[in-house]
Amino acid sequence: MSSDSTSPTERVARGKLLITCAPCVRSDFGAFKMGRASWSRTYLQPGVIGGYARMLAKGERPDLHLGQDRRQLGGDVVLGPDGEIVLSHPERSPEDRAPVGSIIAAALDES
Repeated sequence: MSSDSTSPTERVARGKLLITCAPCVRSDFGAFKMGRASWSRTYLQPGVIGGYARMLAKGERPDLHLGQDRRQLGGDVVLGPDGEIVLSHPERSPEDRAPVGSIIAAALDES
């Protein structure tokens, strides 16, 4: 987690264009209305189960990401220079992402 305790709006106001990726300040998820995936959606997916099975078959130890919230969903957010949300796309599932063109267009319109 980031040690920056300022709000997302305060961070974007310090620079013309801010690009940030996970890990975020925990309060950012709530501020941008990003929810959590269900337990089954997180752990009972064929790709997840298959990935762990392949690792175990090779004698590898799976990375369990201890101390992290594996169910936290992310999203894509673009803030304007005034801190207003220009684009907000909270994920509905781990695979749900905003189209890259939409993110770039929103960022360029506001920079």
